[in-house]
Amino acid sequence: MEIPPGQKQFKCDHCDAAILVPIDLPPTSAPCPICQQITTSPALEAAPAPVAAAPVQAAPVEQAPVAAAPAAEAAEDRPLQHQDYADEKGKAKGRGAGFLWAIAALAFLALLVGGLLLMKKARSSEAASSDDVTQNEAGKASARELEAAPTFDGVEKEALEVLQRFLTASTVEDKAKYVIGKDATLPEMREFYRGKIVAEDELRADFFSEWAMDKADTDRGIYLLEFDRPKQFKLSELFSPVTDLRTHLSLKMPDLQTRAVAYRENYEMEAVRAMVLIKKTGDELLIDWHTYVQTKERLFREFTQNPVAGREGVFRLSVGEHASTLYEDNPAVRNYSFVDPSHFMEDSAVVTVARNSKNGKLLEQFAWTGIPGKRPSGSSLTLVLKWSNERSPVLQVSKIICWEFLGVGGDPSNLASSN
Repeated sequence: MEIPPGQKQFKCDHCDAAILVPIDLPPTSAPCPICQQITTSPALEAAPAPVAAAPVQAAPVEQAPVAAAPAAEAAEDRPLQHQDYADEKGKAKGRGAGFLWAIAALAFLALLVGGLLLMKKARSSEAASSDDVTQNEAGKASARELEAAPTFDGVEKEALEVLQRFLTASTVEDKAKYVIGKDATLPEMREFYRGKIVAEDELRADFFSEWAMDKADTDRGIYLLEFDRPKQFKLSELFSPVTDLRTHLSLKMPDLQTRAVAYRENYEMEAVRAMVLIKKTGDELLIDWHTYVQTKERLFREFTQNPVAGREGVFRLSVGEHASTLYEDNPAVRNYSFVDPSHFMEDSAVVTVARNSKNGKLLEQFAWTGIPGKRPSGSSLTLVLKWSNERSPVLQVSKIICWEFLGVGGDPSNLASSN
């Protein structure tokens, strides 16, 4: 680097940086402008030769007005000197102080905004707390109401024990001890189990799960347990014959229909579902045997899929108007859908009922087609279905016994309000 006239150069003792100072500056200690460590300038040197002094002497004369110029302009044309460093350091301190004041102002503003937000949140919390107190009081009142009403939690163990004794009973008389009606139901049970194994060892009570019931039902001591086994492959019969011996021995190929039937009959097990409604009667829990047998044995499906003229059956079903009424040409009738409550996706039947008949008037409360603003609805009932005495029997509603299930929550007297 070229050294300007009237300047001399030395190196910092710490960082070895080159520093320019006036040539006539005596030894002076000051911070290095690069590393900020204290360093000392060298001692004065002998006077320079006259030849070299001429430009040096001329320099102060020419630079005199420059010295009077602002420091910022002088700094543009010469290296940083010791006094310049001190000035720059003072300016930096001033800028740093201003920066600190700006930070302090921002911090104060942030604290102010945060305080306002905290005050707002505290007020909201107070309001929410008052609401919580009100809700807690309401919750306590509801809890007291629930404690006063029978709940399934308190009877689940007892219900499962009753169900297990019912399933493992080896005689019809023993089973009848755990069902609604007991001796009154015994003749019907004897007819059903004639020639059948009474003990149901394939089921266990702990296979059943609790089904949530409405409070109106639990208030009356009605509870529900359900068993649900989805469709499965019958692997034990995977290699059993599916048709005649010639086909089985591969002497001839089975046709498409035979293969389809073979797949269904030999490889697929039907779903098994059973609904156990339990009623608190006095001090004991009793099972609705009719609902259990109907759902487990799929009696409703067997009845609707095998029309026999004049045949009747009593069933516990869900009912609602069927959408096909919209396309019915005869306005004097409505179509109603009757569904097994445990097999609602599969076991159902649509029955046409005359609107002016007694049964039609009872079912009219579920009508929604052609009624503005009314939506589909349904209910449960015990009724008698019958196949008509015709060459091609038609399914009919013979009698509605009661809303809900007779012996559980239903009573024939509850039809009076619907007449």
